[in-house]
Amino acid sequence: MITGTFRRVAAALLLAAIVAAAGKDAATASLSASLQDLIMPASPYSHKAQTVTGRTVLTVTDTSIAGTGAGWNVTEQASDLAYTGPNNGGSIPASALAILSVEAPVASAGSQPADPANGPMVPAVAPVGSLESARKVLQANAGYGAGTYTQGITLSLTIPPQSRAGTYTSTITTTVTSGP
Repeated sequence: MITGTFRRVAAALLLAAIVAAAGKDAATASLSASLQDLIMPASPYSHKAQTVTGRTVLTVTDTSIAGTGAGWNVTEQASDLAYTGPNNGGSIPASALAILSVEAPVASAGSQPADPANGPMVPAVAPVGSLESARKVLQANAGYGAGTYTQGITLSLTIPPQSRAGTYTSTITTTVTSGP
């Protein structure tokens, strides 16, 4: 239970993963992505801005026989953090939630190995920054990315000064698209 002297920030990542099928035969090509739920730590009330961090894991799967062949891209974007609680709090803008770092992807057993030059890989333009707009966190070039891959993502939330005690919830939309 959160008391009036603490506030809890929960970036509940409600799976809004968009599933894209590449090619004309959806039965032979399946491309999906999902993000684990993330609960940020509680922080005490303060007249100063505070920053909390947490880590989540992205999973991307291309289950067609030899991958889609077209490659794929994954982006993340957050909604404003909505307040719930008894203290008449307001929302925290999505610009306060940011990607601090992304880890290199790890291939699951039976997957095509990650290739540093072709992927799956962290994009050349670093995905670090606020999530009010979509950020590309993972990509695979054409002919790469067949299988299942996981990637750790570290997020930070800057809590504005004098934020009211309560729970703040955001939806992070994970979008996977076919193509380079």
